[in-house]
Amino acid sequence: MIYSDIKLPKADGITEPDPWEGKVTSLEALASLNPDHVILLADSDQNVLEQSQIWNHIKAKQDGNVYRITTKQSYNEAFFALGKKAMLDQIASEIVKKNQK
Repeated sequence: MIYSDIKLPKADGITEPDPWEGKVTSLEALASLNPDHVILLADSDQNVLEQSQIWNHIKAKQDGNVYRITTKQSYNEAFFALGKKAMLDQIASEIVKKNQK
């Protein structure tokens, strides 16, 4: 949904999303991609990803280009037009704001 609706280009090596529009990526795969930006689905700051050394060496993390959405936004609200619009607007505005600095 995020790639298609915001028209974000996918990094080389990103596989096509599953039919439900999501894709789980391992830490090792994320490290090999070393993305400039990450949209992270996480409900708290205390998760396995953010506690790993791999995460701390990813370019997006080092440059402050991690955009968080919650499971509530993704799984509950995004299935309705207004919730989907709010989530996409949030991500787009965070990307624009960080790139204006």
